[in-house]
Amino acid sequence: MRLTVAGLQDDLSKSIEIVSNFNTIHKDLKRGFVPLVLSNIMSRSLRSVPAYEYDADLYSRYKKNRTEFQNDRYNYYLFRLNYYQNYGIDDLSVTLMMESLNSVVDRYILMNYVFRSYIIKSDESKEIVSNYATSLYLMTSDRCWIPYILLKSNKKLPEEYYDRNFISILDKYYTGDYYNVIIECKNYLVEKPYHFDVLKLYCRALLFENKGFRPITNNTDSVLNEVARLVHSVMTEQDNATSLDLLYQRSKNLYGLSFASGLDYYIKEEKKWMKDSWLHLSTMTCFDPLFTTAFDDNEELSSPR
Repeated sequence: MRLTVAGLQDDLSKSIEIVSNFNTIHKDLKRGFVPLVLSNIMSRSLRSVPAYEYDADLYSRYKKNRTEFQNDRYNYYLFRLNYYQNYGIDDLSVTLMMESLNSVVDRYILMNYVFRSYIIKSDESKEIVSNYATSLYLMTSDRCWIPYILLKSNKKLPEEYYDRNFISILDKYYTGDYYNVIIECKNYLVEKPYHFDVLKLYCRALLFENKGFRPITNNTDSVLNEVARLVHSVMTEQDNATSLDLLYQRSKNLYGLSFASGLDYYIKEEKKWMKDSWLHLSTMTCFDPLFTTAFDDNEELSSPR
């Protein structure tokens, strides 16, 4: 996360300092893969490293002809370093095994990605994944597990699942009250900037109101405003290709944040890249009618949003 912050600040010297300090403290690891992976993470966080170059470099480094063991290990690195392009690896159990020596926090974070991929790979895994997610939610009250809980019948859902402010935005959006959608989205994103779907609703409401782009926060140079401006540009088809490429760059820089998941899926939609609807649905931690598409067999997610 420190590298993510330094990268967003475009502070190369700070990024190098973080990596150098780690390598100095852990000199015994200098010939292992930890420094290499740390270098990859730094590259991903830097604004100056093109996203497509990052993808190509990882593929070249970890997808060469290997032994079976090396292939498993390198698939793990790709899964960890570039999940949204490598969520469909064959054996997820290897990922869990490789992660076993890491901290509890790292393993906890990885579980969300692993659960997401298990569901994408097989509908038959939905019930068992939902059971595990329910247990994790009862222990942690972490909202990230709510979409998985919803995959099976529940007599009572968590109270925080119903976000009144988000429901109000949806109600006004679908009834054409775009003026108030703009106001409520701005207020919502100031408090919860991680909700990418609200950012999309904000940009579409501006479009329907025939208004140019308006910053969400007073800090016009913030990442939130930058992404919103680019999404608005894509929606108005102003230099669409360049805007999408810049958004793809930011999705790499923001990797690891829930916001990046929604952003990556949006880019895949616009570029017509291969995708699975669960990549989007698994981020819906509050009530959204679109989540009902999770129960329609073999149906592509389709939405006017």
